[in-house]
Amino acid sequence: MFRYEKEMIPFIKDGVGKIFGTHYVIEEFRTGHGIADLVCTSQISQRPTLRNFSLINTLLEKTDLINKYLMGVTIGDYPKKELKIIEKYLDGLGLLSSTLCGKKYINGEYKPCTTELISIEAKLKDWKGGLIQANRYKKYSHYSYLAIAEPFIHRVDKSELKKSNIGLLSVSSKGIKILVKPRKKLPENRTAYYYNSELFAH
Repeated sequence: MFRYEKEMIPFIKDGVGKIFGTHYVIEEFRTGHGIADLVCTSQISQRPTLRNFSLINTLLEKTDLINKYLMGVTIGDYPKKELKIIEKYLDGLGLLSSTLCGKKYINGEYKPCTTELISIEAKLKDWKGGLIQANRYKKYSHYSYLAIAEPFIHRVDKSELKKSNIGLLSVSSKGIKILVKPRKKLPENRTAYYYNSELFAH
């Protein structure tokens, strides 16, 4: 059986495609919310990616401001350099149109690069530490799972995982099994999801 957590990763990686129907998997996915052992998704947009947290937040939270800037309306002291970068990015995605007088406006919705993100934290037996980490990944994930080596599964308090909406995977040399299935929920932080979706696609 496994002696180290890293020995579990190939078995989890091999199993997620069969269980979750995902085609894309990244190991050691580094985010502002920790490093998930595995993050996976089923679809990735092939469009250009934007990997700037601040710009993504502006895109999501300040659409009216961006449209005012595009239409030439005075917008005070907001950094125009940021808005110019966003304008170029939106133009590259084909999300800008022009009025008869040549002014631009947003004609479509900025969407994430992935349909959903599934995060997995692998622990040999430290389920409490794993639960803390898996909870962090809910900031940007639709599903967050804790993966534990099969011989130590009996130590896990499944009611705690259910309460936190964290899934549980049992890992053995034969593959993985879902013991607790979480409900699909929107990521807790929309900007974090969009940012990590761009990062994943990149």
